[in-house]
Amino acid sequence: MNISIRPAAPSDLDGINAVIGSAIDTWGLPARVRAHSGPMFALSAGELADLQALVTIIDARVCAVATWLGAGESDIPPGARKAGLLHGLYVAADCHRQGIGKALLNSVIARMAADGHDVVSTRAQRAAEGFFLSRGFAPFPNEGGDILYPRRLWRSTVAQV
Repeated sequence: MNISIRPAAPSDLDGINAVIGSAIDTWGLPARVRAHSGPMFALSAGELADLQALVTIIDARVCAVATWLGAGESDIPPGARKAGLLHGLYVAADCHRQGIGKALLNSVIARMAADGHDVVSTRAQRAAEGFFLSRGFAPFPNEGGDILYPRRLWRSTVAQV
């Protein structure tokens, strides 16, 4: 098995969106909600160009993708200098539980640290919250009662788990 993690290219877009759709299918959503969620989370070429993105390639197939950008003020926890916002981390259903998500997340965190971010924050889906907690993320203060993103999490870019 040939595995690599590399920056995403425009030619990866179909594979990226297939991974996103496959990951959404594992979230335990009702079928009707799943059908509407795929297009909402799919990336366009323009969005891919505006984000930082890494893909995990196994035997020439995209099987995971992570995207991020600089965090806005509301996504920077108190005391942090500069944060990156993990926009999405998706692993194809048939690639789950193989350490792919962990390896990809570690690569993203290393990239963020190299870019001067001291914190990575994310807005986790319910199904992914346990994954992030097990990787050293902590709940983000939700003083404003943000109902759109109630599971905001963050962690330092310094210590890798």
